[in-house]
Amino acid sequence: MSRALLIQLARLGDLVQSLPVLTALHSANPQQPLDLLCPSPLVALGKLFPCVERVFPWKGEQWHELATTRMTDC
Repeated sequence: MSRALLIQLARLGDLVQSLPVLTALHSANPQQPLDLLCPSPLVALGKLFPCVERVFPWKGEQWHELATTRMTDC
């Protein structure tokens, strides 16, 4: 069985607005597990979504630091 991963890297309101998409995906294929990648501070909210099996934290500050460092290393 394949899994589906929804990547939501925006803010709180965007995560809440993605709930209908997750619900529709789950309704279309109830056997397919749905996972969510979201900013670390929103993981607790993502875990409240009944159609999501696993929630993974995205540590955006680390990516921002890496990208900023790479830009200045040139």
